[in-house]
Amino acid sequence: MITEKQQGKKSYTNFAIPEDFTAKHQALKAQIGAKMGLVFEEHCSECSYPSCYATCSFYSPREDLHCRRFVAGFEAFENSKECKLVRFRKWGKIEAVGGEKPHGTNDAKVIIMEVANRLPIVPYFVKRNFAYNLNQQQKADAHLELAADAFVLEAISGDGETHAITVSIFNVDVAANGKMYLGQVAVTPEYGCLVINLDDIKKHVDLNQKFLIQIEPMNEAEGRAIVFGLCDFVTFKEAAELKPKAIVAKPAATKPAKAAKLVVWDLDETLWHGILVEDGIEGVKVRPEAVKAIQTLDERGIVHSIASKNDPDLVEKALKHFGLDEYFLYPQIGWGPKSISIKNLAEQISLGIDSFVFVDDQPFERAEVGNAHPQMRILTHEDVGKLPEFDFFPTSVTEESKNRRAMYKADEVRNQALVSGGDDYEEFLRKANMSLIIDRLNDKNMARVHELSQRTNQLNYNGYKYPLDELLALKDDESHVCVTLTCRDNFGEYGLIGFVVIDKAAGKIDQFFMSCRAQKKRVENAFYEWLRQKLQASGHDKIMVSYHETPKNKASRDMLDELGFKQQDKNSYIYDNGTKFASSEIVVLTDNLDWKVA
Repeated sequence: MITEKQQGKKSYTNFAIPEDFTAKHQALKAQIGAKMGLVFEEHCSECSYPSCYATCSFYSPREDLHCRRFVAGFEAFENSKECKLVRFRKWGKIEAVGGEKPHGTNDAKVIIMEVANRLPIVPYFVKRNFAYNLNQQQKADAHLELAADAFVLEAISGDGETHAITVSIFNVDVAANGKMYLGQVAVTPEYGCLVINLDDIKKHVDLNQKFLIQIEPMNEAEGRAIVFGLCDFVTFKEAAELKPKAIVAKPAATKPAKAAKLVVWDLDETLWHGILVEDGIEGVKVRPEAVKAIQTLDERGIVHSIASKNDPDLVEKALKHFGLDEYFLYPQIGWGPKSISIKNLAEQISLGIDSFVFVDDQPFERAEVGNAHPQMRILTHEDVGKLPEFDFFPTSVTEESKNRRAMYKADEVRNQALVSGGDDYEEFLRKANMSLIIDRLNDKNMARVHELSQRTNQLNYNGYKYPLDELLALKDDESHVCVTLTCRDNFGEYGLIGFVVIDKAAGKIDQFFMSCRAQKKRVENAFYEWLRQKLQASGHDKIMVSYHETPKNKASRDMLDELGFKQQDKNSYIYDNGTKFASSEIVVLTDNLDWKVA
């Protein structure tokens, strides 16, 4: 697809679009009744105009002195003047400003706009808003209003490779609520056409207000070459094959958890002032209010991580330089979408995304994350100073909450040791000397059990959150055995990680909840083997478990299945006491409960 000149590098000057692309482009145009006439400009995903022109090492001036984010701007073709080739440089993206509805394009005005965009004497902010103002003027000039059917994007790879690109649409002047439309498409060496139903976009974006459309490669943009055809809001002719059909509404988004457990930080212009890759470690200034918020929340058991588009090695050096590296768990540093970074973080730390709080200064990043993870709380850089005051952060402090970061840090070391130790997971657990201490609910551990009850969702068989007064009553309830589970290994303390309420007469677990940090380390196997022997000595030949499904406790059902329990009905599981629990001997168990069996 690409022609080369014998100059040691590729040249697209004489490049011709394949006939198949041209034919399909013309066929698409034949189906369109009207288009908005959006004008796209080259832009930068890390733009901090105008200061970046003086500080950014990647700044490359165009003839008008504005930054060149493409190798040669929008490169035109002799055989298809509406199509443009884009050779991306680092952080390059395409951006257009729009209004709500398309009205027949005024070609003369578009030409004037394109000329204005090329004149160095026209101020940047005027150029940036020219497209929006033109569209608003077209509204007033239109003799016939047309309701758009869709946003259409034609593209084909310009270098023979396949590239994933995102299409983001979000408001800029509306009070940002973290909403945006985010589409994704693979651009291949074959003709491709993305058609986005306008109704899909309107679910996330107020098209009555000024909005941005941004198109950019996922991950690193450097070196990507893509040919773009039509990129616009369009109205299809009535009989057009591409005219979107009615769509079924999606279910409502999940709400955030009542209590937040982790703060995910952006770095540039959020944790510190400045852009690290441009200003260097000495050039950025950590915000004192950010450090105070981190330390205050850390003391209350709220842990912290990072989702930043940055250089990993440079970030590591900067955090150590500022003495902040110890506060951040499983930091996600790279050039991919932050929503994916947050998904990876949740998997590594074993916490629900609904318990995350994301802080970022960029409206695009907040919208991208909010669109992918609507169950997250999202804050701006302006909220940093008052972070500890938000009521979704717990205020109570226990010994476990004080040490929570250290426990997670120990988990990181465990995971690294496991990866380097080979494939025998159970042998690794044996060498780690996993131990489980079984004790009774008492005054000393009461506060921690209450805290664990409020925090635990996934491994909570009934999803129940104990009020403190109920726990106090259970402590002296002779008809039940209230068991606490505390765990440790060679790498450190897990602390009190579980609580179980057992009906002695029925041989039944009424309540069970446990921290996910200890899951699959055979702690549950050791506990249930202990319980099996206790109930067997009391004359029970089965273990009964009360279970109630919630939107968040699928992990509880999975645990019961893996342990060998059989589901009796919707709300109960059963286990035959004649069968020993597998791998229970891996964990060394200490029984401090003194449960006197009949």
